Amino acid sequence: MIRHLATICIGRFLLGVAAGMLNVACGKSIDETAPVYLQGAFGAVTNLGINFGVTMIMLLGYILPADIEG
Repeated sequence: MIRHLATICIGRFLLGVAAGMLNVACGKSIDETAPVYLQGAFGAVTNLGINFGVTMIMLLGYILPADIEG
């Protein structure tokens, strides 16, 4: 486990940047590939899926044990 606060903060920052870039890249990809009448539905489902995934990862972090060494 990482014991340095600075390392955790840098990791969280990088995760946020990556998630933001993924949201933008998926939106642009859908605009270029999906038919016009389906773009709204595809965009909403993609953003919901990404946000749900990030939320689940953060919630799963709460169930991990605080101290593995015991």
